[in-house]
Amino acid sequence: IEYASAIWDPQQTYVINNIESLQNRAVRFIFSDYSRFTSVTALKQRAELEPLSCRRHFARLTLFHKLYHHSILRDDFFLPPPAVFPRRDHVNKVKLITSHSSLYSKSFIPRTIIDWNNLPSHIATESNLQSFQDLLKQNVN
Repeated sequence: IEYASAIWDPQQTYVINNIESLQNRAVRFIFSDYSRFTSVTALKQRAELEPLSCRRHFARLTLFHKLYHHSILRDDFFLPPPAVFPRRDHVNKVKLITSHSSLYSKSFIPRTIIDWNNLPSHIATESNLQSFQDLLKQNVN
């Protein structure tokens, strides 16, 4: 389920529901509990499984962090925004990519730029990947 999930993160509700139902069936398989009286949510909590949408969001931001902080092509892909306001923005803010197509605007780069720009400064400026992931997990929870 998670292979390439950073890039392929669906927006359509029916696709998201289908993916989540697959995780529901998987957690029932993990515990060998197919009773309709058993709560799938309780099983997920017992297995400490996060919702797949949260895991995809985490994967998108992690991949974006790698591209931003560890790529030699960073300056080719990510332009600085026209204005940065120090009181509410961080120094690693990236210019938004506009699109006339909703399909493109919901794709990996434009969608993740919005999430990246909304990160708190202490997270977005962290260049170490493991520290970034730890801070991101703390911020989400």
